[in-house]
This record gives sequence, C-alpha cells and structure tokens, in this order.
Amino acid sequence: MNTHAQRVALTYTKTGAARWLSHLDLIRTLEMAIRRAKAPIAYSQGFNPRPRLSFGPPLPLGATSSAELAALKLDSPADPRQLLDCLNAQLPAGIQITDARVVPESDPTLPAIRGSSYLVRVLCRAADPAHALQKALGDFLAHNEVIAERIDKRVMKRVDIRAGVESLEIVEVNENIAVLRMRISHAGRQITRPSEVVQAISRSMAIEMLSIHREFFY
Repeated sequence: MNTHAQRVALTYTKTGAARWLSHLDLIRTLEMAIRRAKAPIAYSQGFNPRPRLSFGPPLPLGATSSAELAALKLDSPADPRQLLDCLNAQLPAGIQITDARVVPESDPTLPAIRGSSYLVRVLCRAADPAHALQKALGDFLAHNEVIAERIDKRVMKRVDIRAGVESLEIVEVNENIAVLRMRISHAGRQITRPSEVVQAISRSMAIEMLSIHREFFY
C-alpha cells in the first residue's frame, strides 16, 4: 500500500459551450488536463491502466452546472490549491474547478448523493403564465404516476417520472419566462430527467424548455 497516496475531492462548473460535452468526453478532458498539469495521479492496475478518477452522477447533455463532483487519487501529496490552479490552466472554457480538498482515507471518495436540485427556465405561451404554470405543476404533482417514453440502448421504455420528482415549484415568473426548481431523486434504476418533466407539463399548457442548470446535489 502506498502510504504517501492522497485523495482529493473536486467541485467544478460546466457552463457555456462545455455543456455540450458528453460525460465520456468530460472524463477524457479532465484526464488530459491532469496529464498536461503533470499531477501525480495514481493509476489502476492491469493491462490497460487508467487514472484513478471517479465522478458524480452524469449531467444531462446540454445542461449547465455549478456543483459537479469528481475525486482523484494521487501517488504523492499535493497542495489542493496549487492542484486546482494547475488543472484550471489546462481545462477548456466552461470547465472550471472551484474547490479542491483532501479527503481522509476513512471518508467516502464522494459524498452520498440522494438527489439533484435543478433550475429550469421555460417559455410559457399563456395569457397568465403564473396562473397556468401553477395549475400545470399542481396537476403533475397530484398524479401518483406520470409515464414518459425514452430510448435506452435503442429500446423504447416506459418510465414513471413522477416517482423521481421530490418537489417542483415556481421560483419566479418574468412576463412569459419562468424559472422552476425541481428536486430529482437519484434512487432507483431510472432517474427522472428534467426535460421529461417539462414535456409532461406541456401536455396541459404551451410551454418550451429554454435551459437546465444543476445548482447542487443533496
């Protein structure tokens, strides 16, 4: 066992054009930044060694975030602040590490995550957007089950998205633009997508999703 090994937890943003990076591309981007920064990253054993990296739940493609999580294992100790600066110097615009801290070996590599909180901007085509939205959200929450269809590994599946929504509320309405806050549970095999919730709401009113932002995990 390497007694000099160190684990570092990272919090990072994903904004701007970087929101179109897939989770796999994001992993490759961070791996490349680590190599270019010459960080003393530890590697897995075996025929095809990989950097010892772990990530929080993937972000929906096209969504932004201010609270993404990752953790890496180092072969030798490094100053977290210096590591943060070195990695940020190698990362593309839109991906920025905002916090780096050493994680004791006795702690989980990443914190236990129960769910995600999202801010979703929508365009409402209604005479009274606030009233129409309040009714549509109330109708959604009143159902015990709301079914959405999604393609998973080229197979069409029916998913109960209502079970994954812990809370749904209006944050603000400015003319016909509204911001919704959704708390989405990570329990279960099929995690509800914010876009599916908006699509379900659109069945009862004219609404269009403009953006999704993950504000924090809980």
